Amino acid sequence: MLTPARNRRRSDLQSRYASVTRTAAGFELTLNPSQALTLGLEQREQEAHRRFAKIARRAGAMKSRLKDGTSKATIAGFNRAKLQAALASLDAELDRLKRMKLYPATVEELLNISVTERLRWTKDGRLKTSGHGSFTSGSRVIHFPLYHPDTIVDLAKNPAEIASWREQDLLNSVSG
Repeated sequence: MLTPARNRRRSDLQSRYASVTRTAAGFELTLNPSQALTLGLEQREQEAHRRFAKIARRAGAMKSRLKDGTSKATIAGFNRAKLQAALASLDAELDRLKRMKLYPATVEELLNISVTERLRWTKDGRLKTSGHGSFTSGSRVIHFPLYHPDTIVDLAKNPAEIASWREQDLLNSVSG
């Protein structure tokens, strides 16, 4: 069944992450970042709001406001092409944020594990890495592993696996 042209035009003003509402002043964009996007991390939530504000300004919003974990921006007037471009840009930016690899400290926080456990499990391959990062400290270059967010989220949803890894480590330390 074909969608009437009027409904089709409305549907193209959608985002996977933000809602769009027509108001007397123009269009109001609202971002309330989901758990899937932020992984429950305040730093990622703040980054989502920062990216939203940047794109809203670029689209012509005079200002955006953040209140109670929700960002809102009003874009005056109506320019369908500009609004569609802004929503596509917002989705692309937040998709990139969602796919950003995780740093070791973030993995430890999400999985509620110690540095020693993370290092041991990374070394023996139980905790898969997804690249490496580095920084300099004086003249030394420090390398560290990065982790794919989907892998870590799946593991966080399965605390029994972490418990079994801890039990396995305990048995290995007793027998070794």
